[in-house]
Amino acid sequence: MAVIGAGGAGLVTMQELIKMGHTVICFESESMIGGTWNFETSSRTSVYKNLRTNLPRELMAFEQYKMRPKDDAEGSFTGDARRFASHSEITGWIKSYAEEFSLNQFIRFSTEVKNVVKVEDQWVVTALSNDVESVDKFDSVCIANGHYEAMVKPDLKGHDIFPNQIAHSHDYKTPTDYTGKRVLFLGASFSGEDISRDMSSEIAQGWLVARRPGVSNPEKSPIGAKENIDRVRGTIDELRADGSVLLTTGDVLENVDCVMLCTGYAFNYPFLNQVEGLKWD
Repeated sequence: MAVIGAGGAGLVTMQELIKMGHTVICFESESMIGGTWNFETSSRTSVYKNLRTNLPRELMAFEQYKMRPKDDAEGSFTGDARRFASHSEITGWIKSYAEEFSLNQFIRFSTEVKNVVKVEDQWVVTALSNDVESVDKFDSVCIANGHYEAMVKPDLKGHDIFPNQIAHSHDYKTPTDYTGKRVLFLGASFSGEDISRDMSSEIAQGWLVARRPGVSNPEKSPIGAKENIDRVRGTIDELRADGSVLLTTGDVLENVDCVMLCTGYAFNYPFLNQVEGLKWD
């Protein structure tokens, strides 16, 4: 059986399949396990420097491997014992899980799956590693490649004439990159709420713009450590060449240095494009 992706989902899938007696090969495009949690090494991660989980470690952990080291019930994997742990703590736990169940031996690192197609009663997986192509046949394929890479970017009127930065939350890493700037955050779900607060200590002014109430204290405004982020109900109507932004409310935000798109992600399985009749939303 093939597993695509060696993040948390891929690893626990491998372990369960091996426990059931299956022969497993895992394909991982990066050089190490952890998936999106690999802030330090992954070229594809959507994680940022100060990110912490929005679930307590008791809920995030696998049933057979709690998010506490076995030899220290009150300790941690990386020195972060908080219930809502940092990304580095999650990465440490994932690595420890793989070591506990000796999973690394079944993983082909730095190997990107390029195509998956069914031929008669088997799945043919074509992968590429260091410009060398491999072709393997499997009875089944489990997809665990995550869904925090293919960015959803709305087609904003005036994006081609707006003189300043338009970024997606996927590319946000540290608040010091935005020191002194005026930032419009589009979208008030988890990314918008958390990243705007993370930036608050550094930016001059922020606006959290969304059609619907946010997921965290939606009636509170302004928010952030410096209380310099105003909530605005509505969305962007037009980006302008002078660096201002017209909202659907009729308000105009002046001198916007950055529009941060906190607009989520799309499911993306490019290696399945040749599978007839397969669709996903």
